[in-house]
Amino acid sequence: MRRRAAVVAAVAVTALLAVSACSSTGETGATTSSTAGPVLPTADALREAVESQLLPSRSIDAATTPVALDRRMAELGVPGVSVAVIDDGAIDWAAGYGVTDAASGLAVDADTLFQAASISKPVTAIAALTLVDDGLVTLDGDVGEWLRSWQVPLTEHSAERPTTIRALTSHTAGTNVSGFIGYAPGTPIPDVVGVLEGRGNSAAITVDGPPGTYRYSGGGFVVLQALTEDVTGVAFGAAVADRVLTPLGMTASTFAQPLPEPASTSAASAHDGDGQPLSVPWFVYPELAAAGLWTTPADLARFAIGIQEAYAGEPGGVLSSALAAEIVEGPDHAPANLGFFVADERPSTWVFHDGGNVGFRSTFVVDLAGDQGVVVMTNGDDGDLVADEVVNAVALVYGWEGWLTVADDARVDVGGE
Repeated sequence: MRRRAAVVAAVAVTALLAVSACSSTGETGATTSSTAGPVLPTADALREAVESQLLPSRSIDAATTPVALDRRMAELGVPGVSVAVIDDGAIDWAAGYGVTDAASGLAVDADTLFQAASISKPVTAIAALTLVDDGLVTLDGDVGEWLRSWQVPLTEHSAERPTTIRALTSHTAGTNVSGFIGYAPGTPIPDVVGVLEGRGNSAAITVDGPPGTYRYSGGGFVVLQALTEDVTGVAFGAAVADRVLTPLGMTASTFAQPLPEPASTSAASAHDGDGQPLSVPWFVYPELAAAGLWTTPADLARFAIGIQEAYAGEPGGVLSSALAAEIVEGPDHAPANLGFFVADERPSTWVFHDGGNVGFRSTFVVDLAGDQGVVVMTNGDDGDLVADEVVNAVALVYGWEGWLTVADDARVDVGGE
């Protein structure tokens, strides 16, 4: 694989620095040498390197000390973590750590389902873009042309310009409601129109801000949920499965809310910031498009690879190359575009999205052009801290160019730099 040589440098330098650090504290260790060519590291070796080298920041200096994953999980009260790494446009490895539930002790593995929370939004956006590719809607047309079950309320702001798929997926439509708190299982749960009309535990969706200005809005994605159902004539989960999940081989993923048996018996349960189980295993989110996806890091990696392939112009992809390119070709200073956040350093093909439902935290980082990425999912309210550190560890071990800033006096280094 074309990146393995760079990875060797990362692993070798880190190992040498670890030996150097031990020597500086009075410890000794034997060293060996060989004239043979470098042995390319296996996926298992790379996984072990990631597990042992979590980094607290993307800026590395003399004070930076890598920490093991299991230690950080214990320190931060995160019971379970699942990781999938993409390299050379394929899943290099996927693994689970810890437990699905602190009470039961059931182990997390690569097939354990987690709530994706807001990482549902990129999946929803791609489903909407397939409607554009199929000529059923347009990217910049008024969604009112295709909505049948509900209409965007007329306000002083919605009258300024049309509410479009581009604006809704880029958080620039002026729609309200940033996020949702979910519903306890067994309590009354509104349907999508009920959410839009404010008949649940969140405000009615409307355009109460100036269109064209970035403002994060989960409410805008519920509009897309209704739009997808109205255009396709089927339930949202079925529509997205047909257009995205099934074509990309995301066989474990579902928008079923609440999660039915038997999947619910082995899915990860939500935990608070101390790693304690909540009063319910998880909350239910009828706002499927914004927060309702159950999935695994491996399935989200398959999703990412599908978008990478579309960006590369490979035939038969889930999305046209033209629309895939638009994900990273939005306005220079716009933080989000067509369902993804785009790295600040423009031009960039790095896209990302975080997810946070009650008791779940996740992150998704992908280079559309570089065929690299990582997905981390957790079942604790402080899991985002672990997830960010895992991303940095993957960047270190796999030699992601430009992801980490390394000071001259740093005691760790990045492969390929």
